[in-house]
Amino acid sequence: MLDGVVVSSKQQKLIHQCADEIIRDCFWDYQLDEDGIVAIFEKNNPVEKRFLFTKIFANSTNVLKALEIFPLAEIKQFLDDFHTPHFNRDYLQRKRAIVRHVMLNEPVSVKELGWRK
Repeated sequence: MLDGVVVSSKQQKLIHQCADEIIRDCFWDYQLDEDGIVAIFEKNNPVEKRFLFTKIFANSTNVLKALEIFPLAEIKQFLDDFHTPHFNRDYLQRKRAIVRHVMLNEPVSVKELGWRK
């Protein structure tokens, strides 16, 4: 526990389950381990949490599983604030729509995934 914020046992379990994959997919060029991910949640620094979210969202091969380490309210906020880079815009916008639909149960339309008429 740092700065009085306690990471729930459920959240710690999710982080433990996903840590190796998150580190391999998203932080291969950083010195970050499972304890570092837990520390980001314990410090509750919004800048660090947004950075973690962005790296996972953009790079994870199993984004839906990896994002479960965040509370749904934070996922919604981070997705609302996420600015897609120009070079990957279409892919990331489609990915954001899918994450919104699956994780937040929001009705979204992804043209490429709709039924043909």
